[in-house]
Amino acid sequence: MAKQVKEILGKNVKISYGADWSEFHHTDGGWYNLDKLWASEYIDFVGIDAYFPLTNNNKTTYDLQEVIDAWEAGEGYDYYLDAKGKKQPLDAKYAWKNIKWWWENNHINPDGNKTNWQPKSKKIWFTEIGFPSIDCATNQPNVFYDPSSAESNIPKHSKGKVDFQAQKIGLLATEMKWKNSSMIENKFIWAWDARPYPSWPDRRDVWADGDCWIKGHWIQGKFFQSNLNAVLLDICKKANLKPDQIDVSKINSDIIGFCIFDNSTAKNIIKDLSKLYHFAVYEEGQKIDFIPKESRALNHIDSGDIVVKQDDMQSTFSVYKLGSEELISEVKLNYILYDQEYVLTNATAKNYQLNHNNEFFIDASIILTESEADGMVQKLLNDFSIQDTIVAFALPMTYAHLKPNDLIQIEYKSQSYVLEIVKIEIKNISTINIFGIQVS
Repeated sequence: MAKQVKEILGKNVKISYGADWSEFHHTDGGWYNLDKLWASEYIDFVGIDAYFPLTNNNKTTYDLQEVIDAWEAGEGYDYYLDAKGKKQPLDAKYAWKNIKWWWENNHINPDGNKTNWQPKSKKIWFTEIGFPSIDCATNQPNVFYDPSSAESNIPKHSKGKVDFQAQKIGLLATEMKWKNSSMIENKFIWAWDARPYPSWPDRRDVWADGDCWIKGHWIQGKFFQSNLNAVLLDICKKANLKPDQIDVSKINSDIIGFCIFDNSTAKNIIKDLSKLYHFAVYEEGQKIDFIPKESRALNHIDSGDIVVKQDDMQSTFSVYKLGSEELISEVKLNYILYDQEYVLTNATAKNYQLNHNNEFFIDASIILTESEADGMVQKLLNDFSIQDTIVAFALPMTYAHLKPNDLIQIEYKSQSYVLEIVKIEIKNISTINIFGIQVS
């Protein structure tokens, strides 16, 4: 067929076959069945629909470097999953995600014969690369969301929530991994729709698949937004900080839009944004550093270092458990709704196991989708339900490097505590007081 197509279209037209990521390499039993095709004089490049599973996390990772590194690690590279779902080691010659090894080496079939493939003889094109707009997208990019289809699915470990950032991270990591590669010559993103956005997907009366856009692989209307790091940088500059005093490089969250009013202070704006986007703020000398909370290092504290009281030689370690009436029962967020003509609205998450009304409220002039807002208030409520224990103790000055917002772990009387430091007091020249709230 490749020969016939080549004869019809001519030598100036490049011809290939877009093989699925699961078939381009070898079949069951270790046979490199497609090598005859790849070696054909009528095939100009190796085409792969590159929906390889990259990560295997229980929740979305927004760590760009982790996703970049996942192209050369994990399932299909280091191991495969057997029929029982257990990891089994995978030899490089059968590692279907180890594209580099496949491209650089001769291939030997189970009968001992070498295939027609010549190492590095042809470039590789990713004839399709894409990720759904769903949490955990990089776990299983090959699944497609379509409620009308029996084949509709969501990625492994996903909760099925809309997540533009997960999709963007997957695409960005792929581009950064293979940019300027001597092996991967071209990459084609799936999908950019030829239908006019935003008439599609909004015109459900014209196109029946409009509801699939929000979680599908389409990219138009999803990435032409600002980034939270740009918003934070602008706020700090308006507060008369110089660019070299601000480090927002570790923050990587999309944000559709944000309004700042004259009566807002930089401190209050950043405080609200830090709660909604889960980042911590550190001051180091003359520099302010913004760090995602999930990226913070865990500092281990030796319980033997806890300072004792001088008067009675008792430990300074104390634990205060919040009563149910002190817990946050409801989180409310005022925001601007993106996909409904920018109307002012609100999102609410409520803990129905609590009988009192202890409300936490954020009034943020931030533009969000409904699913983003719902996810934010639910995450905040979940965090508040965990943060029910306050711990205080004293440490020697050797721990003076600790700062508010740091994560620490300490074991005391067979109980392990993971705490976020909320306050530090210098008691005297030899002792600091630590106040932390349990976060897990």
